[in-house]
Amino acid sequence: MYAEEELAIALRKGSEGAPPNAGRLEQVVRRGRSIRRRRGAVAAAGLAAVMATGLVAYGGGGAGAPADDAVPVAVRLPLKLGLPAAQGGIVTGSLPLVTSVQRQRMGETALVRFAALSDYTLFNVRCAVPNSWVFTEGPGTQGSVGRCGPGDGVFQMDRGVGGPHWIGNTHTLRVWVLPPQAIVKDGTAPQDAPAIAARTGVWEGAWAVGVYDRRV
Repeated sequence: MYAEEELAIALRKGSEGAPPNAGRLEQVVRRGRSIRRRRGAVAAAGLAAVMATGLVAYGGGGAGAPADDAVPVAVRLPLKLGLPAAQGGIVTGSLPLVTSVQRQRMGETALVRFAALSDYTLFNVRCAVPNSWVFTEGPGTQGSVGRCGPGDGVFQMDRGVGGPHWIGNTHTLRVWVLPPQAIVKDGTAPQDAPAIAARTGVWEGAWAVGVYDRRV
């Protein structure tokens, strides 16, 4: 793009042999200034649009936004889990994953239905967001309230609660995962999860629950 002085020189050279026209020179300079102003305004508007788009895509904060700027959108469960150290008749070895359920948001529940194959059934909960709250209810467990994260959160069926009708029958495990900032007080029971979830709302953050079992 010509600067004003360069534009004037170019016009003079291009007009050699013709009578000078100062009015035309001033008209061309004014037009060049007007074009530069318009281009500057368009560029500024484009930059503002890009910045606004970036805020929509990546901006944190606000109702329902996760605590972290970037929240993993997937959680992978291991295909096998080792049994706890042998005690009380529990055998050693490992159990394969037999069924699982995944969710992409905290503040939602999952129902896991499975047929028990042994008295050693294991449950595992992994959460993409560290220190998420996890609530569990189901046959063969007393229910629990605790924290979960990217690592394994394993708990085992209580053989005393399972009873003689555990193996070979279909059971249901209910799991709630809530964001770390959910208000969970001492003495909170697993059955309180729906009410706490209603107050906290739904937040982005993947989690998964798996059932591990095999015939022994």
